[in-house]
Amino acid sequence: MKAIYQILSAAALLITVAANAQVGVGTNTPNASAVLDVSSTSKGLLPPRMTTAQRDLISSPAVGLTIYNTSANRLECYNGTAWAGYAVATHFVGELFWRWHCSIRMEGKRC
Repeated sequence: MKAIYQILSAAALLITVAANAQVGVGTNTPNASAVLDVSSTSKGLLPPRMTTAQRDLISSPAVGLTIYNTSANRLECYNGTAWAGYAVATHFVGELFWRWHCSIRMEGKRC
């Protein structure tokens, strides 16, 4: 009888997990449109980090697979045929700051 109860409990748990396809990290109410909902006001998301050589050893990468390439110092996403790189955000933020600083120093004139 105990074995039947354990089997039924395990089946009920699996059905519940399958019905609730969203996983929340840092939240008890993950967004219904997301499979994974990560919420934090003090920490960020850290994708897998690897070199270009390690990345190239991934067999049949899924479209949308994202990694941080430590050889190129950038995020990369597989588009189905090749790895597409994204510039590191600090460059963009630095450029915005430089433009803002330059406009203040030159009283609205370009540097």
